[in-house]
Amino acid sequence: MAIKLILSRNYLLLRLNSLLGYAKQKPLKLNKLIWMSSHRWLGHCACPSLYQNTFYLQQDQQIKPEYSFETVDYLISLGINVAAIEKSYHSLLNFDVNHLQSNYQYLLSLGLNSTDLISVIESAPMFFMLDQDQLISNIKFWQKFGLRHENVISTILKAPQIFLYSIRTEIQPKINFLLSFVTQKQIIHLIQLQPTLLTFKLTDAKMRIDWLAHLGFEKDDIGSIIRRLPSFLLKNFDNIQSSVDWLKSNHYDMEQIKKMITEYPGIFRRDVNVMTDIKNFFFQIGYTMEEFKSVTNIFPSLLCSSVSSLETRYQFASDILKCGIDEIKKTPALFTLRFADIYVFLEKFIQR
Repeated sequence: MAIKLILSRNYLLLRLNSLLGYAKQKPLKLNKLIWMSSHRWLGHCACPSLYQNTFYLQQDQQIKPEYSFETVDYLISLGINVAAIEKSYHSLLNFDVNHLQSNYQYLLSLGLNSTDLISVIESAPMFFMLDQDQLISNIKFWQKFGLRHENVISTILKAPQIFLYSIRTEIQPKINFLLSFVTQKQIIHLIQLQPTLLTFKLTDAKMRIDWLAHLGFEKDDIGSIIRRLPSFLLKNFDNIQSSVDWLKSNHYDMEQIKKMITEYPGIFRRDVNVMTDIKNFFFQIGYTMEEFKSVTNIFPSLLCSSVSSLETRYQFASDILKCGIDEIKKTPALFTLRFADIYVFLEKFIQR
């Protein structure tokens, strides 16, 4: 009975120790002691038989540690936030430590530093568990495809999940899809600009292309949109669609819409509330709806400006250069120029 009482008290201490450990956790990296404490590993290491008996008596299997001590110890020694890993992909905490050590050394040999690797491992734990032959094979594929070494490293840092994809069943079909609209050289350039490009879903990308075709965009126009706005394949489609709906609701016809988007695809990523604010700004300074449509049809990038930027340029022309609204309407490019060029531009085109 006395033994059972001692074990019971130790059980309560262990549980209290666990709660205190979790209470100390912060958004910063956890140190080794806190994480081990929060998972009752200190009791396990200090007195294994007592620890096991305590859990046996309490029949609480959920709090029994199921992770590899060697793996957890290794991850903590690297500076990995094991508490975050536990929440996102706890299987890593029970993975073969020798495999992880081998992958870590290989990645270091590529030129990644320890800080970069910590970020990669915490954002994509499965990447760290890759079979090394598959990892090497994928890297060689991208090098053969045309990516320079520094671009491969950038892709590992910004989109490690790409290396989890099968080259034959996932990557190659996506490349073939893109080759229908852009060249291989352009694909390489796009990956350099946006390493996450190949994370798009093929069925979703095909749906987006069909949508553009339904709106009347030709194949060359679609290729231009992908080249100039690769995030078109990744951005939330509802937001993309809402920008076109906004243009329609403001009575732009489809020819105007196609022209504006072809000239400036960035409209697809614009928040419709901001476009409404821009429209209201032009109304406030004296534009009619038709004049607003006309100026944005000529300069569609205006819809992607900030209201504060437009106000600054308008005030400069109005207050400093003493231009009236009619003069400003004749030279709408002043809203798109670099601020330093505005004065020269107005001097050239406004007869005072």
